[in-house]
Amino acid sequence: MTGERISRFSQITALLFLAASIFWFSIVLLQQGDLLLVLPGIVSLFSAVLIFMRKKVIVLRSIALAAGLYNLLIFAYHAYSAFSLIGSGFTSFAYLAIFGYSLGTATFLFLLLKVQSDSDVFRLS
Repeated sequence: MTGERISRFSQITALLFLAASIFWFSIVLLQQGDLLLVLPGIVSLFSAVLIFMRKKVIVLRSIALAAGLYNLLIFAYHAYSAFSLIGSGFTSFAYLAIFGYSLGTATFLFLLLKVQSDSDVFRLS
């Protein structure tokens, strides 16, 4: 599969995973989150590297589903927890955080639904 081009959706998926890993790593490096956010960064980076390398790994779809679900749950949790900031003095930040994390949640939900429903996403079938 080294000579074969990967699909456009696979490239977008890899870029989303790369962006998510950079986002989680930057949150940890700026000390705005817990050190446990390194784990979704590593998983997302691993998924992006596997997709970019165009390796025909049998479990690539499973890895992408697991990494997408991991990111979906963490984005959804952060969107939910940002609602607690509305009553405090940080209302503008709360709305911005709710919007950003909800956008991440919706993006990874769409990605999960697409990867789950389309068997030809990574051209493994």
